[in-house]
Amino acid sequence: MRVEGSSCRALAERLTVAAGYTNIDAQVQYQSGVGNRVAIGPTPGLFRANLQYRPRLVDGLILETKIENTSNRYARYRDLTLPAITTVDIGGRYNSHIFGNPATYRLQVYNVTSEYSVNAGSSGMLSPLDARHFELSLAVDL
Repeated sequence: MRVEGSSCRALAERLTVAAGYTNIDAQVQYQSGVGNRVAIGPTPGLFRANLQYRPRLVDGLILETKIENTSNRYARYRDLTLPAITTVDIGGRYNSHIFGNPATYRLQVYNVTSEYSVNAGSSGMLSPLDARHFELSLAVDL
């Protein structure tokens, strides 16, 4: 069974929020009738909220925040459960022009609080969540 819900709203003239929640009860069913087993890898509950703010003082600047909560999930059939985790990403982008061409400068800081966790793939392989890191980019339309 899967339940999803999302909403996107302008909370103020310059503040927009997009949020969503997904809940999935993933199970493996065998044709032999052995029974149901919990699926390894899928995240049963996921909440994500993205906020964008456009300050009046700097035209073209957009400040962004993403908050994501991942529920606890199974890494192996009922004997290894990964705990729930909440991560926060922040950043901003600035739209301008370079030599008459549209350009976007962007700075993102991921996992600001440097939360530690691992993710489980459907094969049972565990991979670590990236620690705090940042990305700086420039995109120009030529």
